[in-house]
Amino acid sequence: MIINFNDLQIPFHRLALGTILEHENGERWVKFYFEGAPMWMNTFNVDDAYQTDKEILDFIDQDVWSVIV
Repeated sequence: MIINFNDLQIPFHRLALGTILEHENGERWVKFYFEGAPMWMNTFNVDDAYQTDKEILDFIDQDVWSVIV
């Protein structure tokens, strides 16, 4: 299911592991569990990772992102 980011019905921090954020240009970030904490990782550049939901929310422009659950 693809949902516009602004139409999410649940709090962002409650998104399940495996959820994908997708930019309209094709960039994707996936939520996974690493060393005891959830983390968001860029699927095209694994060195470009953010460790918290807050950091990824500060990084993205919510108007042009979709959520794939």
